[in-house]
Amino acid sequence: MVNIKIALIRGPYLRPNGILPWEWLHNNYEYIDVTAFRSKPSRFDTSVLNMPVRELHWLDGKIDLFDKKYLLWKGLGYMKLPKSILLGIRKITSEFDIIHTSENFNFFSFQAAFWSKLKGKKFVFSAGDNIPYPLRQRNFITWRIKKFVNNSASAITTTTILGKRALIHEGVNPDKITVIPNALDFKYFDKAPKDSHKVGLPEELDRTFNILFVHRLTEEKGIYYLIKAFKTISKEISDLRLILVGENKLDEKYYNKHVRSNSKIYHVEFILNTEIKNLYNLSDVFILPSITMPNNEEQFGMALLEAMACGKPSIVTDVGGLPYVADKDKTSLIINERSTKEIGDAIRVLYEDEKLRNRLGRYSYDYVRKNFSKKVVGEKIHSFYKNLGVK
Repeated sequence: MVNIKIALIRGPYLRPNGILPWEWLHNNYEYIDVTAFRSKPSRFDTSVLNMPVRELHWLDGKIDLFDKKYLLWKGLGYMKLPKSILLGIRKITSEFDIIHTSENFNFFSFQAAFWSKLKGKKFVFSAGDNIPYPLRQRNFITWRIKKFVNNSASAITTTTILGKRALIHEGVNPDKITVIPNALDFKYFDKAPKDSHKVGLPEELDRTFNILFVHRLTEEKGIYYLIKAFKTISKEISDLRLILVGENKLDEKYYNKHVRSNSKIYHVEFILNTEIKNLYNLSDVFILPSITMPNNEEQFGMALLEAMACGKPSIVTDVGGLPYVADKDKTSLIINERSTKEIGDAIRVLYEDEKLRNRLGRYSYDYVRKNFSKKVVGEKIHSFYKNLGVK
């Protein structure tokens, strides 16, 4: 069988945990060679990857004015203009059979689509966006780039059915779109006993009933509703605790009044990805109460996968990709968004019903391994490439 060479171009977005299925594919099929392309400068450490990784000069990432890192890149993003310009893509299209980029609004996707079209190579991209262009506050330049990339792609992958609907809304033929979820490395996520010392938190958390939230503390993740609900229900349940994990983006006055001053709320601003399993295992219930915003909607919910992989029951809102990742009433309780009452009621139900917690946790543990392992997702990507008909 003829070898197929795949260029996986992620540029500044190349995270090792984001390309696990491609790493698996490269190492398990002799006739498939996958090379990942990161940006130079790089934003993430890719040394742990067991596959070839090359660099492309990142133009807007290299222009740093007044010693402010990635100033131009951030500025283009703020203005909703195409960003992430990579040098050397023309040469790559001569070397590889399939050019695979991420998102149709990245400028390097436009570059790859353009040169692939000229050289007769297969161009594909992966999309995570749930909100189509007409519903986003972007601009004409971005729209023209998205249309060109959409029309140039031989095929497209997206992580949930909502992403597929968004692309169809932008005029993409549904036959070009394949839904392939994200994958998880179970080497870093598994069951373990509670151990507060491993994360440097007070020993009382080994005995209390702990609700865990993992993400930046931002409005779109429903943090205001969660804190309000917790303050109410923790008056009824004395041994209830809330652990918040992620960078604080809340107003300082609000944070000081409602988080820092609350002795039942613990905030861990940063923890290594290889250590975060200790926080999942310190929790009794995981919660992600995301809300719908005009230009933002939960795309997938990797933290939910991580919690399930540690055998935790979960509470999530019926927003974006969350109800498609969760299995309603089997892995998770799914509630309406922006409801402090429903958050409180769901916490109370799981607090009072140990059998339900155990059932959801057991099912979650098996469910995530059956559907989201790098092998399972890697096989889906293998089928996706085979259907391109590369010779």
